[in-house]
Amino acid sequence: MTAPNIQRELIRLHGQANERSVWRRIQAAREMGLVETRRFVADKPAAVWLTREGMSVVGLSGDVTIPRLGQFHHDLHVLDLAQWIVVERPQHMLVTEREMRRDDTPNNTENIEPQWAVHRRTADGRLSGGATRVYPDLVTVRGDGRHLIHEVEVSPKDIRRLVRLMMSYLHSDVVAGVRYYCLPLALDRVQRAAELANARAAEQGIEKRISVVAFNELKLTAGDGEQR
Repeated sequence: MTAPNIQRELIRLHGQANERSVWRRIQAAREMGLVETRRFVADKPAAVWLTREGMSVVGLSGDVTIPRLGQFHHDLHVLDLAQWIVVERPQHMLVTEREMRRDDTPNNTENIEPQWAVHRRTADGRLSGGATRVYPDLVTVRGDGRHLIHEVEVSPKDIRRLVRLMMSYLHSDVVAGVRYYCLPLALDRVQRAAELANARAAEQGIEKRISVVAFNELKLTAGDGEQR
């Protein structure tokens, strides 16, 4: 996380928190060996992450995750989205990619049927060779147990690859809806891919659709692809 993310969470939970007190807490936790901090990008806040000892204190298992520069921009937006979802959909359970992978690979094996991952498919809906697993950025679980997929795109990607990923989600029985949140650089290609995927889904008798919104329009709640 970053200090602004921590401050936002404390305000959500306790009604108030100022920047100075947040940094005091971070500094104290760092001195105790519970967290590490590093500034990866000059114009972005420093990243804060748990050490092994910090994970043990709060009961988290798995590997220590250190932020990567190549993913930092994307991860910050996923974190912002996660905090927005918690406020907008408090009745749903939010699950992160890290939590999904931990649950689906106990003892570092993939021999069990995944709870969260979907199997990668071709553009026409056929299973890919080896039944490769796909994990979204975030999932929210509705009251009926079905999943809502949330993906963040920050840069342009190959349209064919996007379509294959979208069809993988649409063919999953446990997935109720799919929503892509895009920064300006990614928006056009994701929209074009969604049009192709939605057309193919309609041809195959799938009622679910891919929904695409600009990341700065998170206040929009209608038409998110959710089967209510």
